Amino acid sequence: MDDTTSLDRLHPVVLPDAVGWLPLAPGWKVVLVFVALALLVFAWRRWLAWRDDRYRRQALKELRHLADTGALPRLLRRAALSAWPRERVAPLEGEAWHRFLDETAGFQRFAGTGACGVLLDRAAYGGPALNPDEGETLRVAIHDWLRGHRRPA
Repeated sequence: MDDTTSLDRLHPVVLPDAVGWLPLAPGWKVVLVFVALALLVFAWRRWLAWRDDRYRRQALKELRHLADTGALPRLLRRAALSAWPRERVAPLEGEAWHRFLDETAGFQRFAGTGACGVLLDRAAYGGPALNPDEGETLRVAIHDWLRGHRRPA
């Protein structure tokens, strides 16, 4: 009895070989070119931002090693002059300088009721010497400004 529909006559299923990745289809080549260009643009912009923030890194490094509280206002002014045009920063003093610092950093520490503005003026203009706690308060405020201020576009 030769039954052609018998399950005993089935052969194992032969699967085709997996489709290889190479050579790439033209669509994948276009996608890879766009990804490579996007990575290059991203890397270029990061490098430009890193280069433009050099003054900030140097000021933060100098702040860590600065022992004299009388030099803190000069450091802050130099950093601001590195980030903004001289015509914008150089004429500022007193309350206008304090408002500028607060506006560019987005907090209220120097102007108005901020005690750091008074400490900054005392350190800059030779008022009564700052005690260690006041010096540390001013140092922290300057550190926060250096880390947090945003330059103009």
